[in-house]
Amino acid sequence: MTTGKTGVFSREERPRDNWVIGIAIGEHSKAFFFPALVRDGVVNDVVGPYPVALYADEETRNVHVYLRQVEDRVVTLALDESGQNLVDTETGKMWSVARGLDREKPAQGQPLLSVPYISSFDWAWLDFHPDSEFYQ
Repeated sequence: MTTGKTGVFSREERPRDNWVIGIAIGEHSKAFFFPALVRDGVVNDVVGPYPVALYADEETRNVHVYLRQVEDRVVTLALDESGQNLVDTETGKMWSVARGLDREKPAQGQPLLSVPYISSFDWAWLDFHPDSEFYQ
């Protein structure tokens, strides 16, 4: 009996969503459940003293994490109507979601700095970061 599929797996499996985006900056760590990120759109939060913004695309499963410190101020970010830009809710300044580049002056404007992260199951994250906070 053939299923018409090739490769190692013979059935389609839905991706699992019970995983976290883990961020560790110095001695501070925090984990964000993927479904909560999708539900909340752009999440403006902190990891210890570091202001961060996270965005997860449910369809592509891409995740972007940025430091939301621009020059000497902390910005609050939201997704614009196109879904392609992060917008400072106070000034209207925009950055691309995918790269964090200034939309008006990509080569000159201050980009949003990417924050390294890992994706993991929550229990695995806790193995390495037992004191980690969790975003709900």
